[in-house]
Amino acid sequence: MKKLMLIGLAALGLALLAAPSEAGLLHRNRDCGGSPACDVPCANVVWEEREVTAYRVETKSRTVEREVRTPVTREVEVPYTWYETVSVTTPEKRKVQYCETQTHEVPYTYKVSVPVVTPEKRKVTTYRTETHEVPYTYKVCVPVVKPEKRMVTTWTCVTEQVPCQVAVCRPVTYTVVDPCTGCCHTVCCKVTEMQTVMKSVVRSVPSQQEVTVNVCHYEEQERKGTRTVCETVPVPGEVTVNVCRYEEQERKGTRLVCENVIKTREIEVNVVSCKQVEHKGTRKQLVCEWETKKMPFVETYCVTVPYQTKVRVAVAVAAPCAPVEMCATPCETGRRHRLCGK
Repeated sequence: MKKLMLIGLAALGLALLAAPSEAGLLHRNRDCGGSPACDVPCANVVWEEREVTAYRVETKSRTVEREVRTPVTREVEVPYTWYETVSVTTPEKRKVQYCETQTHEVPYTYKVSVPVVTPEKRKVTTYRTETHEVPYTYKVCVPVVKPEKRMVTTWTCVTEQVPCQVAVCRPVTYTVVDPCTGCCHTVCCKVTEMQTVMKSVVRSVPSQQEVTVNVCHYEEQERKGTRTVCETVPVPGEVTVNVCRYEEQERKGTRLVCENVIKTREIEVNVVSCKQVEHKGTRKQLVCEWETKKMPFVETYCVTVPYQTKVRVAVAVAAPCAPVEMCATPCETGRRHRLCGK
């Protein structure tokens, strides 16, 4: 952008230098009216096209080689050491204590409960059941049949003759002439006709009549009777019973007593211990390294290119000045004229 601005300013400066020096005094002479006090001749401006050289920026691309660092992995063998824990069994003699149980008889005294049966007389009450008849009153429902007259409806079947239409098929014969041979032959066919026939229809006709029916009613009647009642009666008496009591008796005997005795003996045991065994070997390991190599890249750059173009330039042309009296009017009081300088 800076290059473009510089190129534009240069073109504008060339256009201004190409115009004659009198073009800049055009407005001053016009305002002063061509007075000799301005000391500048009058002039006119004419615009004309001129071919000038300008510059523009163009974008181009090119292929260049650059150094690029890329990671490269390779497999190498690296020595290393590892330790393995191995169990070692060593026989050793050790003294251990163990417990042994011994039994022996010990006299002791103990008490037992012995049952003793003693006959005793005691008063007891027994119960016996006695039965006797007791009169009571009860009610029963007795059916009573009474004749009553009631109106009933009876249905009587009446047969009637009703006309109805029935489809009847009958054979009909007629003569047909064969169109090919001209022979006549008789043809029999069935014709369906509707005929009126009488059929019997049975319908029910209601009729009412008075009949006598037996109506059953239940009436309560009180009756008397006897029933057997059981009654428990206590009976006092005296009986002899055997009473069992327990008495303690002291007895002597012997019993086996178990006693634990601690003894010492020497045994051989296998002591397992662990020790580390060193091993050496190699293992494969991936190593990452940086490799520098040149690779082609396409880069874009800007170039300033000159070109010919046409621009409009102001050119001063000499013209007759105005009468002197036009500038005789003094300028504003106390201020210099902005074009004449007075």
